[in-house]
Amino acid sequence: NDSGDSARFFRFGIEGRLDVFELKGVQARDWEDMASVRLGKRNWLYFADVGDNGRSRKEVRVHRLEEPQGIGRTIEKIETFTLKYPDDPRNCEAFIVDPRSGDFYLVTKEDGPSWVYTAASPKASQTTLLKKLGSLKVDTGMGKFGRYVTAGDADRAGKHVVLRTYSGALEYTVTGRFQDWWKSKPASVNVPLTGQAEAVCYAPDGQTIVTTSDGSPCQVHVIKLAK
Repeated sequence: NDSGDSARFFRFGIEGRLDVFELKGVQARDWEDMASVRLGKRNWLYFADVGDNGRSRKEVRVHRLEEPQGIGRTIEKIETFTLKYPDDPRNCEAFIVDPRSGDFYLVTKEDGPSWVYTAASPKASQTTLLKKLGSLKVDTGMGKFGRYVTAGDADRAGKHVVLRTYSGALEYTVTGRFQDWWKSKPASVNVPLTGQAEAVCYAPDGQTIVTTSDGSPCQVHVIKLAK
């Protein structure tokens, strides 16, 4: 959940919601995206508090914790990364982690070309100045609803990146360095039209994406990619 809720997240399967986890001592100002990444032998969850509709935040934050097992509970062991833009504050809803290096990528939400930023080797409990990589033209149709980037994810192998808009999704193939993923020509992903579509992720097999919308109740769509 984004603005208006407490710092918590939900784990659920095809059968429905299973567990609720609370983050102790963390503020949920405007959580907009999350990532599940295996680095080394540890599974991490990242929660990106990067939304800024008023474009007024001097700094944004990403919270990281080891993926919990068992039933829902309060989690106390949390790392927080503070990020600062090198230019003006930006509204962002798409957060991506390179599964090999742990570097962060943020794609801003714009009515026009989006901006791509990165945080290389970010350190918790200190401020990292983001690096601006360049502009990215996104358009999945339906006017501005196809230009607003609302979510993103990388597959576990670091070979593909998917971006979601309100009207569709695009998949980028990593052909060289991961940091250049946004320069490749994307392929359109056939996703159903929903309400306020604001989430997308890869399944562990890298051949399937899962996407859903804002609001409650909401539909969750599982889509096999044509590869």
